[in-house]
Amino acid sequence: MPTGTKWANNISLLALHASCFRLYQKLVKEIGAEDLIVESPVIHLYKKEEDFKGALSIWKILKDKGIDYEELDETLVRENEPNLSSDYQFGGTLPELGIQFQSLPPGGKNVRTFSE
Repeated sequence: MPTGTKWANNISLLALHASCFRLYQKLVKEIGAEDLIVESPVIHLYKKEEDFKGALSIWKILKDKGIDYEELDETLVRENEPNLSSDYQFGGTLPELGIQFQSLPPGGKNVRTFSE
């Protein structure tokens, strides 16, 4: 398992980022632009079972820090990413850490909303 200051700092930063979507969600709601962001999971994939099993200690640390994750076997990998190469057979998903910002044409709602 990784150790040291750099590792501890990375885990701490990830724990801080865990609430990122909720904070953005609150901000865009205040300005009436909820459609600008969509929650999206972050998926980490592994080709080899031993790599996946080797990373489980890291996933468990994240869980101890309050960051939920779901382990993915080959069936769940396919359900989440059906067009992905069959080389990837194991993974983990962080369902509440991803954010997708909706793209808009120049001068779209985000520019108008933030300038009002």
